[in-house]
Amino acid sequence: MRGTTRRAYRLGAIAITACLALVLSACEGGAGTGSAGPLAGRGIIQAAGTEPQNPLLPTNTNEVGGGLITNLLFQGLISYDAHGKSINQVAASITTKDSRTFTIKVKSGWTFTDGEAVTARSFVDASNFGALATNNQLNAYFFEPIDGYTQVHPAAGGARPTARTMKGLTVVDASTFTVRLTSAQASFPSRLGYTAFYPLPQCAYKDLKAFGEHPIGNGSYMLDGNWVHNVSIKVKKNPTYKGTLVAKNDGVNVKVYTDQIESYADLLANDVDVVSGIPDAVLDSFKADLGSRAINQPAGTTDSLTFPLNQPEWRTAASKQVRQAISMAIDRQTITDTVFQGTRTPATDFSSPVVQGYSLTVCGEFCTFNPARAKALLAAAGGFKGGLEIAYNKSAATDGGSRQPVSASRPPLASTAPACPTRTASPFVTRSPRDL
Repeated sequence: MRGTTRRAYRLGAIAITACLALVLSACEGGAGTGSAGPLAGRGIIQAAGTEPQNPLLPTNTNEVGGGLITNLLFQGLISYDAHGKSINQVAASITTKDSRTFTIKVKSGWTFTDGEAVTARSFVDASNFGALATNNQLNAYFFEPIDGYTQVHPAAGGARPTARTMKGLTVVDASTFTVRLTSAQASFPSRLGYTAFYPLPQCAYKDLKAFGEHPIGNGSYMLDGNWVHNVSIKVKKNPTYKGTLVAKNDGVNVKVYTDQIESYADLLANDVDVVSGIPDAVLDSFKADLGSRAINQPAGTTDSLTFPLNQPEWRTAASKQVRQAISMAIDRQTITDTVFQGTRTPATDFSSPVVQGYSLTVCGEFCTFNPARAKALLAAAGGFKGGLEIAYNKSAATDGGSRQPVSASRPPLASTAPACPTRTASPFVTRSPRDL
């Protein structure tokens, strides 16, 4: 198979977040100290974050910095508990008879922080906006299963939409809407807690630029003042929030960092209460440094090497054997033990261990290190000519661990074989600052 040195392949899919750790620091004498724990129950939480890549529109937010803020400001139809189980939030019910057409009822009493009621149209309009190709929303592809998506978002490059709304979305009344998919998909309801499916108030469409700078949501928090770019984003408790994820503090001051080393140093100095990532350099010592303040638990995240299957050269039978060979040439266990100091878990499934139904066997031999078998598969595919570039996040603040598995995973296939990352499931918990 012929490769290329001109394409870069992305580490991780859009719905997969960076592997995160969350550690706490009790700020002595500060607002974060309370009787219910070192931080819970009062005051403002100081959290380390990163500058969002884009204005804060849910359908255009797909990275760690923006994701933290949108998850605090907005609430979707459902949320997920620590075990991956769906919990109804704005949704009163999600029902179906055929796993293709879903009837969704919205609870009454929910409002955005400007007082506008959250209704069925709040979700339908937001989804149609996110899917429309001319709006250039990064999360548009999440609406692909919905009937009518190809009309609002044609697959051909440069093609204009032939419709502005998806025919599979119908507002029945103020509290009810239906979603019709192109095929039966029983798992569709479980996706509805993701950022892309959050509702938007009508004021958002009047001035999208202004709204992205000062979003109005329906979540646990509301923006407190202005977003000071590259400095901080402050949120305060939303007194009208109706869901189960009620903030246990008065607000969160998300300080913007560009390096995990800096945020970790401030954590040790008690200048921040919570950080969302541990620098690789201290993975072997952070538990000793932080003691009981360190949290290291399974989370709903994975790292993967994702190939561009929309490209014809990666849809052939030979390319399938190449991908299988690359997978079997990666020693996941050694990488997790040495590079990540045992703080990650070698993947055996396409999801995280916290997701219900996670399997220890579904990936089978293709997730098992077997260099001899890998070489045989590569030979059967006719080898691999050329080079293969791998793109990964290099931000030291958000994804400090992306480069290390790429550098460490040099499969013993041939001189042209690329460096490849292990696919892991993070043992780090991604608990929200609202819980502190």
